[in-house]
Amino acid sequence: GNPPGVKLLGYNFPKEIIGKNLAKDFYYIPEDRKIFLEELKKRKGIVKDYEVTLKRRDGTPVTVSTSSHYYYDEKENIAGVEGIFVDITKRKQSEKLQQALYNISKAANSPITLDQLYKTIHQELSTIIDTTNFHISLIDEKENKIYFSYYFDEKDDISSIQKFDFSNTLSANTIRTKRPLLVNRKKINKMAEERKIKLSQLGTLTKKTLWLGVPLKVENKVIGCMALVCYYDLEHYSKKDIQMMEFVSTQVATAIERKRTEEILSKSQQEFI
Repeated sequence: GNPPGVKLLGYNFPKEIIGKNLAKDFYYIPEDRKIFLEELKKRKGIVKDYEVTLKRRDGTPVTVSTSSHYYYDEKENIAGVEGIFVDITKRKQSEKLQQALYNISKAANSPITLDQLYKTIHQELSTIIDTTNFHISLIDEKENKIYFSYYFDEKDDISSIQKFDFSNTLSANTIRTKRPLLVNRKKINKMAEERKIKLSQLGTLTKKTLWLGVPLKVENKVIGCMALVCYYDLEHYSKKDIQMMEFVSTQVATAIERKRTEEILSKSQQEFI
């Protein structure tokens, strides 16, 4: 075995992996081991920069790039496989992120409706973060109100709610402060005590609710908020996720603003005819 590879997967000593089943314990998808070995055979015992997802000790996936080869015994029989593994999880994540941003921008410039754009944004972001519960709220400048233009949620359906006051929601707070927010149930209760939000305006709250929201800004003006909610895991989103959501928010805000302007224009042209 190779100690660095061992460390990469979260084991401290090579002896901790003795007696483990390679495919089952170290491959995120056990069948991938077989595919890897077939590839090795096909390429006459040498692979370079082969990508595969392995499994860390704690069960989480890690994408690696491996250059591996057969090693032989004295009789020139294949004795096993050895190689180096490089963790490329970050690189893969970054590629996915760039792809998602590109696709959102492409969608904003294609002849689709604003509603279709929201669905595209939702779908694209789901490739880089858990978007099971995904909300976009915008400011209606004329009415000086906040409304949810896209609300996808496993617990609540707000499509039936008309003329509701959302001015003291977590999204509204994010819009007002112009800063990202990551809060658990405890912090949500504290914010309510401090009158920053009203619990009556929030949707379902579980003991393990975790809410992450980032402001949507075009140039320096906040036009809305994009939020994610998890109802069952207080560790589900982290500071890293805030940074990533902030990073994509610029592209998302620009895309929405572009489509909104487009729809207002075509509406006014139709009225003009």
